[in-house]
Amino acid sequence: MEGEKSNFLRRLSKIAIESVPLYCTGFLEKVFMEKYIETYNIEPENDKDLILNNKNYSIIKKMGFDAISLWEYRKRKGEGYQYKLNNNTYVDSWGRIYRNNWYS
Repeated sequence: MEGEKSNFLRRLSKIAIESVPLYCTGFLEKVFMEKYIETYNIEPENDKDLILNNKNYSIIKKMGFDAISLWEYRKRKGEGYQYKLNNNTYVDSWGRIYRNNWYS
């Protein structure tokens, strides 16, 4: 489906779709992944485009998720997981904008 919007992106664009897109909030714990692979007898693909920091994201695609949050890009180490915009405004790792200790 290269070149086409995923159901997740289509729905975010307010385009009607027949199914509900599933969103995975991050790479699943190793023990859960191993148990899922064993239970459902599936194996991840060896697609180098779906491997990030030695984690194979193809298995999440096979689980039926349409989108996933890539924690490796969202978080920052040593800074409280925040991006400071100015003296009283910052963005946390969930994308929330905080101003004077309140977020919107």
